[in-house]
Amino acid sequence: MIPGGEYFLRVSLHTKQDSEWATKGHEIAWQQFEMPYRTPPQRTMNLAAMHELRLSERDGNVSITGKSFNVQFSGETASIDSFVYAGNELITAGNGPKLNIERGFTDNDRWFIERFHSKGLDQLKGKVIGFEVERISADVIRVDTELDWVGPKKFGVKHTCTYTIFGNGTIVLDNQAQPIGQLGILPRLGVSMTLPTAYENFNWYGRGPYENYNDRKHCADVGVYRSTVTDQYEPYGMPQETGNHEDIRWAALLNDKNTGVVIVGNKTFSAAALHYTARDLNEAKHLDDLTPRKEVVLCVDYGQTGLGNASCGWPTLDNYRLKSKPYHWSFSLRPCINTENQANIARPAVPLVAAPLIERDADGMVSIGCDNPEAVVYYTLDGRDPDTSSTVYT
Repeated sequence: MIPGGEYFLRVSLHTKQDSEWATKGHEIAWQQFEMPYRTPPQRTMNLAAMHELRLSERDGNVSITGKSFNVQFSGETASIDSFVYAGNELITAGNGPKLNIERGFTDNDRWFIERFHSKGLDQLKGKVIGFEVERISADVIRVDTELDWVGPKKFGVKHTCTYTIFGNGTIVLDNQAQPIGQLGILPRLGVSMTLPTAYENFNWYGRGPYENYNDRKHCADVGVYRSTVTDQYEPYGMPQETGNHEDIRWAALLNDKNTGVVIVGNKTFSAAALHYTARDLNEAKHLDDLTPRKEVVLCVDYGQTGLGNASCGWPTLDNYRLKSKPYHWSFSLRPCINTENQANIARPAVPLVAAPLIERDADGMVSIGCDNPEAVVYYTLDGRDPDTSSTVYT
């Protein structure tokens, strides 16, 4: 068995003969089952094989250079300003990852659209609160960022993102989002970025082949799918959200030479790659109001609120809603050069422990969460940095 691999069984029922409503062999029912196999542990990325990184800082900006790549961070935006690997621009200049809570509102979203707009959440502007760089080792550098995304009504989201850059060009983005005020229901929560026009080919390991959402996903099998960014768009009569995919393990945006970037989740995530932003979809009232962008708009999300049925029935069920609370999600960007099998790039685990997520409830009780169920969390209450002699959180 493949180390860290997954195995699925698909049971399918088909008609045995022709009928008035279907030809012989027509599929009438199916179900996919994840098999409870114990596979060997996932292998870890080899740090010993990585190359040394060069770090330079100038005018508040940061440049990190490895053997085959360069990534630059802007101090003004506290995000990636440029990412070039082996001469290939992977992110368009000035359009690195930034917080995104909007989607193209659907006909079913009418039950919460007004509240979203009334809080000014469609008008968020980012203010840099923190931007620091630290060399962890010869081949690992960390950039810590913190931005407050706040609208005119003073509601918003505090977004912290720790970028960890490795000597092989892998960049890990560890994200935390804390609500500023009571936000109500969020349409989506994630980051968006823009890639050059050439990366038109979209491959993913997750649910597909058609679009799916957290309350409409079990009809979409988990598998490896290949498509294009253009084909992710569904021309609904009223322009709205389209092209989302749930339970993604990895996704890749590639040019015609199988060169591009592979996005790998620490846990499963949702994603969409389109030639439109959410704002483009929301500002259009008819199909002919839309003009596709040349570049690729990539959304890598913790998730979206489910679609529900509020255009003619009930709104989204409670357990499919993104509520106003802290969230954590982590993923990596991994360069891909002339590689047909992106799974091989996605398979190694990154040797990195994500920061814990700290929450305080309405009664003032504090809880500490961590993605790794086997992690031991130490804490202090006197301001000192915890170590292995500190109190263990249980």
